[in-house]
Amino acid sequence: MTNRDSRDIMFEKTLQKQDEKYQEQLASERRKWEFRYNNQDKRIKELQETISRLRKRVRELKNG
Repeated sequence: MTNRDSRDIMFEKTLQKQDEKYQEQLASERRKWEFRYNNQDKRIKELQETISRLRKRVRELKNG
């Protein structure tokens, strides 16, 4: 094995480590955004239900 071969192998391993690190960070960020989206979706649905209930209550009170 020549020096060039060992340098190539070392460089390749370094690139693989960087790629793995990047993929882990990307997956982590994706999970964070999915969590945030799901929470936001839940809050929006809860607010829509609350608005619906309050409108119904207002109609009941207006009609006496």
